[in-house]
Amino acid sequence: MIKIHKSLSKKSLGQYYVTYYGRNNQVLVVSETFKSKQSALKNIRAMAGLFRVDSSAVVRFVDCSGKVEKEIVL
Repeated sequence: MIKIHKSLSKKSLGQYYVTYYGRNNQVLVVSETFKSKQSALKNIRAMAGLFRVDSSAVVRFVDCSGKVEKEIVL
């Protein structure tokens, strides 16, 4: 599972970061902070290539940056 979060710390307020979870819901990787959501989506596409996901395959992630969590498909 992949989730995009909005940072709440004072140093990076309003920036986004991506969290990757394994099948047992354990955190595998937490990315650096990004200034825009589009940059976070680029990170998801790049990491999908590392995990040998084909570029034509569907990548699903959960957007937790708003008030309501939304599942989005790339």
